[in-house]
Amino acid sequence: MVELRPAGDAVFVKQRERRPRDAEAEWNAFETLASLDQRAPERIFRARLGARSAVGMAAVPGRPLDAWIHDGADVEEFATRQLAPAVRRLHDAGWVYRDLYWNHVFADDLDAPPIWIDVERLFRPAGRFQRWVVKDLAGLASSWPIGSPHGERVVGALLETYGVTSDVRRAVLAKATRIRSHTPKYG
Repeated sequence: MVELRPAGDAVFVKQRERRPRDAEAEWNAFETLASLDQRAPERIFRARLGARSAVGMAAVPGRPLDAWIHDGADVEEFATRQLAPAVRRLHDAGWVYRDLYWNHVFADDLDAPPIWIDVERLFRPAGRFQRWVVKDLAGLASSWPIGSPHGERVVGALLETYGVTSDVRRAVLAKATRIRSHTPKYG
């Protein structure tokens, strides 16, 4: 039996079909983030029934970073002071965050560390680690909302603060261009 929170607190439940181990991987990712001193939603329960599984977590306070950007907030300082070091800690520990985009990172306050969501995307690649680091950073570079000001400056400051070499910077920007040119799978 799982005791849920008192009325007023929201619980987000992610259900899966035909991939029951995904819930376990996501559940373990919460522990990984905590061990790296990263903020993530509070996990509440995990359940499995045959080929179905679910993970319940507390609703995340704040908004995705792309919402802050759309509202005209200056996220450059947040990106360099909070986000870059957080991404660097993940990578230094051997973890990557598949599909790292501005809308997968939340902030309830631009003076506080980011809150990671979709934690099932966190994994430790078996090989070609540098490729995944480039993909993570390119995800951020490519997902800056088109038409929003200061995108290149923020992405440049993020990469500089993260500490990439000029070769990695070129690879990140080239990958970001390729990501932007993809046609979405789902409309």
